[in-house]
Amino acid sequence: MAFSITDIIILSIILIFTIFGAIKGIIGKILGWVNLFISIVISYYISAPITSLFLKTEFYTNMVNSIGEKWSNVLLLILTGIVVFIILFIIFKLFTIVINKCINANKIFGFFNKTLGAFIGFAFGLFLATLYLLIFYGLAKIDPNINAFYVSDLAITDEKFTLSKMLMTYTMKIFN
Repeated sequence: MAFSITDIIILSIILIFTIFGAIKGIIGKILGWVNLFISIVISYYISAPITSLFLKTEFYTNMVNSIGEKWSNVLLLILTGIVVFIILFIIFKLFTIVINKCINANKIFGFFNKTLGAFIGFAFGLFLATLYLLIFYGLAKIDPNINAFYVSDLAITDEKFTLSKMLMTYTMKIFN
């Protein structure tokens, strides 16, 4: 079995995401997405009331004098939203770490958590590798230099098996 540069990139992507999935575990992955979602939603709803608290400060007055009232309101709302999001994200991340450690402390739950996390990481890595190949394939249709590299690297004219050629073949079968 011959390995091309693209094969090595694909294997690296899949391996990295599988390892990270196993380290975080499925609970860590799920709680991470929940943490992100909750932090965004809460910061969206409480940024405006918190921003109104700053309207009578010297900081806001200096902003209005520098860039005008319209842009000051927008900029202050954006800055408040970012700061609130970061604070909430860190707080919920601490809860996520504690919950994940409690689950991993139990050997059986920890094993399944990490195994399922590795499977999810593998699936996500495979998805990203396929996306990389599709982008690479699309660019090969546009640029002759990329096309020449694509043909030589994937050994399209050869009968040799490569991982990227196999993945690209199955991807094209799915979309055709």
